[in-house]
Amino acid sequence: MSQKSHLFFEFARTGKRITAAWFAVPIGLVSTIAGQIVGGLGLGILIVMAMFADGGTDDPEAAAAEVEASLDLETLSSVEQGLFLIGFFFFAAVAIFLWVRFFEDRSIASMGFHGLGSGLFKFARGGIFAFLSMAAIAFGMQAIGYAEGSTADVPTSWLVVWPLLILVLGWIVQGSTEEIVTRGLLFQSVGARHGLIIGVLVSSAVFTLLHGMNDNPSAIFFINLAFYSVFACFYALREASLWGICGHHAMWNFTQGNLFGFAVSGSQFGEDRLMQFSETGPDLITGGATGPEGGLVTTIILAISMGVLLLIKPSKDLYDKVPAQSSPDADACPID
Repeated sequence: MSQKSHLFFEFARTGKRITAAWFAVPIGLVSTIAGQIVGGLGLGILIVMAMFADGGTDDPEAAAAEVEASLDLETLSSVEQGLFLIGFFFFAAVAIFLWVRFFEDRSIASMGFHGLGSGLFKFARGGIFAFLSMAAIAFGMQAIGYAEGSTADVPTSWLVVWPLLILVLGWIVQGSTEEIVTRGLLFQSVGARHGLIIGVLVSSAVFTLLHGMNDNPSAIFFINLAFYSVFACFYALREASLWGICGHHAMWNFTQGNLFGFAVSGSQFGEDRLMQFSETGPDLITGGATGPEGGLVTTIILAISMGVLLLIKPSKDLYDKVPAQSSPDADACPID
């Protein structure tokens, strides 16, 4: 990779400290798990309050059953799905932001969030990239007879617009949070301290581990998770930014689950879908119950995507945004 590609690491060196790998991994895992617990408790409380406000049951066991039914991912409306995704992922992102801001003592922008205008362009470009990739997967499998898809039918709720906006916002929070944890702290900080290879390995290992409890896993699914993580690391390096890969990750999931109706990482999300694709070919190719992420078709698309990354020119203007390091010994102090 060129010098410009490593600019992403230079931003991490602008703080007083750089988190070492042996500390970054538990911070990333604890932030993710604790954030989901806090978000889950908050959503549960809101659901119970709404139930009692509507004159729900006073039986604790019946109330618990209603709460569980309310969190059935496959039956969530667009608004419920969006709020679910926001609730379960938002707090993990906040935890990582706080760690970087107050422990590493550097700005949130240094994580790769420079420039709102150029950032939104990169975000949109990443989203279009993901949409085209998932469309190639869906219609490619359909063309060779390995998938069947329904005609497009816009859900009634989306005609009001705001349910769709909340749904998309939910996927943005979910996808961006995973990138903030794994490509922000676990790739940028670890890579800046220990080098590119260790940064990629740590980020990819934790990203794959965090998806290890998903439904319907397969060997190809884990291979593709690691492949996507490597792709995401080099995307962040190429742009010296998280904007683009956050957009890619968010649209990858939204397109996969709510536009084409595939399972997302092994689970069906939401009842509102533009189309409904079902796999009819070999699970090895299509992913079967795991969704496309569990099949070789996604492996091929990710390989092509790695090549497309070379078309993205590194941002020269970002060099002007690298301030002097806060501490000349930043690399030498993982914990103070």
